[in-house]
Amino acid sequence: MTLGIVVVSYRCRDLLLQCIESIEQQLPQVLASTVVVDNASTDGSAGAVRERWPVVQVIENSRNLGFAAAANVGIRALTDHSSICLLNPDATLSDGGLIDAANYLEEHPDVGILGGRIVNADGSLQASARAFPGHRNAFFNRHSLTTRFFPNNRISADYLMTDWSHDAIRGVDWVSGA
Repeated sequence: MTLGIVVVSYRCRDLLLQCIESIEQQLPQVLASTVVVDNASTDGSAGAVRERWPVVQVIENSRNLGFAAAANVGIRALTDHSSICLLNPDATLSDGGLIDAANYLEEHPDVGILGGRIVNADGSLQASARAFPGHRNAFFNRHSLTTRFFPNNRISADYLMTDWSHDAIRGVDWVSGA
């Protein structure tokens, strides 16, 4: 198993540095397989990463390509890695669970994508898995007034998968990134 991490950044220097620091603390063996793709930030993000972590590959785009195109640039830089984690710069790792995730993907070649359990800064669960939406989700989605007024309704709970603690492996229809 070879794990690589791609972080796409744009004008978020302090968050990016916290993110890379968490990789260094939780997965020091993966730091050299980390790629930061900077989308033409003007806040010194790329230089700060290069100065503090010379082993991290930094790719500076001449313009803001957006997340998907920049993520693809980072993925192409990690061609010899069997698993790649797309990690947002405002996220931090709290443990070494990415190694377990990469090992799981290695052992289950039928799995194409895996999303980890994501928690907010206060420790509360950030719902990051969903069921495929149906027509009722126009009224019962994460940001709808109906869900705000009736947060425990069955339709929203089924779609947002809030009836599951996200601490066990389970098939889902789609995952959001972090």
